[in-house]
Amino acid sequence: MKAINENGIAVDPPEDIRKPLTRTMIRANEVMERTGKSRTTIWRDVRAGRFPPPVSTGPNSVAWFEDEVRAWQDGLDRIWTNAPGNN
Repeated sequence: MKAINENGIAVDPPEDIRKPLTRTMIRANEVMERTGKSRTTIWRDVRAGRFPPPVSTGPNSVAWFEDEVRAWQDGLDRIWTNAPGNN
């Protein structure tokens, strides 16, 4: 499939656009290890909208997207560094 550039000419899209996106999934034990949260606290925070929800990976099986957990952690870092008295 060709893309149209700013001059209206059909060109091949960049290589990285043609590659499918892959996302790493992590299970509950890994989420607990990375966040320091217990299984109960993770589920409580998911229900309260304070933590990314998992996705179903099969019957009685869920996992979290690693990038969503990392984004949640990055958000905590920004809140902490912007807290009053932490300049």
